[in-house]
Amino acid sequence: MAGKQLVAFTLADGTKFLVEVDKQALTSSPTVFLR
Repeated sequence: MAGKQLVAFTLADGTKFLVEVDKQALTSSPTVFLR
């Protein structure tokens, strides 16, 4: 599990979900974050 991180999001309507993020991918692919 090295280099990976779970990120929890809560939407405005209360929906919750987890996204598994590869830390190395953050620098080259910042689109994993919701806008």
